[in-house]
Amino acid sequence: MNKFSTPTKKDFLKFVNKFNEVLGDKLALLTKKNFKQAFNDLIYDRRFVITILIALLSIFAHLSTPAFYQDKWVLSKIKKQLQNEFDVELILPEKVRYSMFPIPSFYLSNVKIAENGDEIGVIEEMKLCLTFNKFLEKEKINIQDIQIKNSKFELYNNNLKNLKNFFKEEINDKPLYIRNSNIFFKNSDDEVYLILNIEKSKSFFDKDNLNNVININGDVFNNPISLNFDNDPKNKELNFTLNIGAIGKKIKTKLNYFNDTIIGDFDFLSGSSNYLTKLEFDKEMIYLYSEKKINESHLYLADIKLNPFFADLEINLNSLDFYDLIKNDGLFLKIITSNLINNKNLNYQIKLNSTGLDNHRLLKDLALNLNFIESKLNFDNSKITFDENVNISLNNTEFVSNIDNSFFAGELKFKIKNSNNLYKFFQTNKKYRKEIKEIKVSFKINLFDNSYLIEKISIDNMSNDQIQNITKYYNKNNFNILKRIEIKNLFNEVISNL
Repeated sequence: MNKFSTPTKKDFLKFVNKFNEVLGDKLALLTKKNFKQAFNDLIYDRRFVITILIALLSIFAHLSTPAFYQDKWVLSKIKKQLQNEFDVELILPEKVRYSMFPIPSFYLSNVKIAENGDEIGVIEEMKLCLTFNKFLEKEKINIQDIQIKNSKFELYNNNLKNLKNFFKEEINDKPLYIRNSNIFFKNSDDEVYLILNIEKSKSFFDKDNLNNVININGDVFNNPISLNFDNDPKNKELNFTLNIGAIGKKIKTKLNYFNDTIIGDFDFLSGSSNYLTKLEFDKEMIYLYSEKKINESHLYLADIKLNPFFADLEINLNSLDFYDLIKNDGLFLKIITSNLINNKNLNYQIKLNSTGLDNHRLLKDLALNLNFIESKLNFDNSKITFDENVNISLNNTEFVSNIDNSFFAGELKFKIKNSNNLYKFFQTNKKYRKEIKEIKVSFKINLFDNSYLIEKISIDNMSNDQIQNITKYYNKNNFNILKRIEIKNLFNEVISNL
């Protein structure tokens, strides 16, 4: 037998008091004469009588619903409708709860979703809101919308490969709302490489515009995002917009999927700039490149293998703001420290090349490498040229970013073509000028406060206690690598103590 909810004593007394208040206000305006006239007018008005009768019949049907709807019958009807609507296998509980207020609804708990016999999702709470015209047709359960809470779904690469089939036809006619739920994306080894936390979402087929619509608000790696899909299944066209709250950027995408290879483009919107990208992908790979070129090379070019996931991205620029690259609130460090790209199941190599650097006339030919392999991020083999006389490389790097600890460590190697030119630049005393070929500096940067720590300095693989004491002094006095005078003083003190 079905269970149904009833209003509490407090709710009922509140309703009665409100009704008495409104009724009292209206009756105060009536005299005996006009009250009698109004009553007679209503009695002889057929519309009033019919309305009262329909209301009474609806209330009677509504109140009697639990009495003539049996669990098995209801569950059978629900299962048939939902499986036809969403083309999935459902495993429903044995009991269903019915509620009259605020609108007639059925409640289900622990609903399981399966595909080819394998469970891919569990829904803790499912609410089916019904339309009022069901009262007059007992054999129908007219679902108005579906609301899901506290659910968990698992999607594998095979599900993603066949995702385009989902967009080839109209999706659910009844609006589907999802709240406080998670989608786990897994590879063939059953490892999770992405978790989408859904705060709220809505999906439905827009009959007016003949489009499938999906709106999602949630977060990925604890970074808020909003994702809006707009799909035309007839013309095989998909548009979606992704807003990434962590870096304040937006991506707009348009795809056509007439055949097995999907082609399209997307815009990366950054302030007043936008970068149009062409892309195509199939079941195994994603290829993308920019329309804009730098010296005959694409502004950016990427090959992404889906299983196992590996991305190879190259970005080419004419110029890059040096201080935007290294400052705490710059886009580069926002992306790095946001954990958007730090996922243990991802592997990628990103090469950022720039022939010039704004705000620093002596630095050029940057080749910055981001390597994320086996859950570790490093910047090894990154290079830059200083004043055409010194080639600087970055190696043995380590990057850690979490709640408890956030730092970047590594070794800078300075290959010197002409040491006399370097001495002139730093105005080194002539009596200390010796021929040198290489300088190595081990460092550590605290990303919480942007403080620098020099751990060791060696020149042509030589060091001594005096040099290490100098580094300790500069560390203690908050050495600032961005100030030229401090670098000059440090260099000359080290050279004078060789």
